[in-house]
Formats: sequence, C-alpha cells, structure tokens
Amino acid sequence: MKKVLRCILLTIAMLACAMAASAEEPGTTALTEIYGYTTQEVNEQFTFEIDNLTGGDISVKMYPKAHPNWVYTYTETSSGGIQTTSPFQSSYADYPGESVVRETLRMALEEGWLYTWQWDDRGLLRQWMIEWDIPLNQALNTALEQGDLSPVEAVTEFFHSCYGTEDAWPEAVTQWHDKIQQLVQENYQGNG
Repeated sequence: MKKVLRCILLTIAMLACAMAASAEEPGTTALTEIYGYTTQEVNEQFTFEIDNLTGGDISVKMYPKAHPNWVYTYTETSSGGIQTTSPFQSSYADYPGESVVRETLRMALEEGWLYTWQWDDRGLLRQWMIEWDIPLNQALNTALEQGDLSPVEAVTEFFHSCYGTEDAWPEAVTQWHDKIQQLVQENYQGNG
C-alpha cells in the first residue's frame, strides 16, 4: 500500500513539475492574440527576457531569435494593468493592425497566392483583404484585378496599403517587407 501511495505522490509531483515547466511565459498571449503569431512560432522562435520590477510588476522583452531588434514589450502591473508595444506599430490612418497584416501574409504564403499569381489567387487575396477590412490602394487593387504587377511588386503595394509610404515605416516593417519580398521572389513560379 505504501508503494502505491508513493507512486501516486511521485506521479503527482512529476505532473506538477511538468505543468510548471510548460507554463506560458508572460507576454505569450500578447504575441498570439494581439500581434498574430502562432503558438508554435512563439514557442520555437522567441526569446523572453523577464524583469520582476518593484511592487510586483513584471516587464518582459520578447523578440524573434532571428531578429533581435524586433523587440516587443509586455508590462503587467500588480494592479492588473497590461501594456504592450510592438516594433511594427504604425500611426498610418488605414493601419489594419499587426495581427491582420500577419495573418494575411501567412494565408497568402501558405495558400500559394503570391507564388502562382493566377487570376484565382489574386481574387482570393482580394476577397480576403475585403473581408478583413484591409484597404486596397489603387495600385494593389488594379494589380489584383488585372495582374499588371508582379507578386513581388504586389507585396510592396500590400505594405503600402497597410503601413503607408515607405518613408513612414519603422525599421522592422522595412525588414519584414524585404523578407516577404525575398520569399516570394524565391518561390514565384512565374506563370502568371
């Protein structure tokens, strides 16, 4: 009987340790729910630097390991207040929000819309943008309807629709844009 009881207690202790080890880092929810990262992206790609401030406040710096200058912050006060910042934040009037931009790009890349750039692909991207209230600038609208821009050029127009002109982009947005453009260039099948 004592052996069984010890085994049960040991199992409970191991489960408690495993649960504590898998607990979310503070700020994880901000990255997934506010900024549009997947849980897998956060778990595999992000570094967290946690500071316990005076009075029970917690401050966290979070950044992708591949881009240590893309720093997000998350601050939680002991009174329950939460404040976050993003390196992609924009004051552009038509800014749809980072999670919408991120999800649109994720969908366009996963579905291959920017790789084949066929009529149907452009139509699906246009419909997605309309459904998510992402304003289409004139150049992007024409490109999606007529295909008169390459998908690499359309990436730039998508960023213009979301962030305004390039001179107003934060450095992280410029780097993100360049990264997406390069990915599309490398994978474009050139049959559009």
